[in-house]
Amino acid sequence: MEIEPIEIIFPVDPVNDESSSDQKFIQYYQLLQRYSRLKRRQYTLFYAYKLGQLLENQILSRAQKTLFRSRMTTHFYQGCIRTYHIFLNIGVEQIFRTKLVTFMMLKKLKSQEFRLLCGAEFS
Repeated sequence: MEIEPIEIIFPVDPVNDESSSDQKFIQYYQLLQRYSRLKRRQYTLFYAYKLGQLLENQILSRAQKTLFRSRMTTHFYQGCIRTYHIFLNIGVEQIFRTKLVTFMMLKKLKSQEFRLLCGAEFS
């Protein structure tokens, strides 16, 4: 785990906390797609984390979660969930300390490697 840079400057989160889950989903998904196309590695991971957090924690109904999942590609859905769980315990700021980790690397992890990175959470 990297410790530098010590002070992390997070990107401004344009998503309003008062927005509906649907609005948050649309905005985060668009940001994720945009930064992925622009090949902005850390921003892609950051918005994947934020979208994974929304899908895992803030969407309570199973029907709504299924609806949001159907509006995403499998590639982005799996990557967001994995990104969220990997950085959940070590902190989102660690995303901005990574040197080589990409969204694709996390998405392509084998199940055993993913569980190992998440610790006992998925054992």
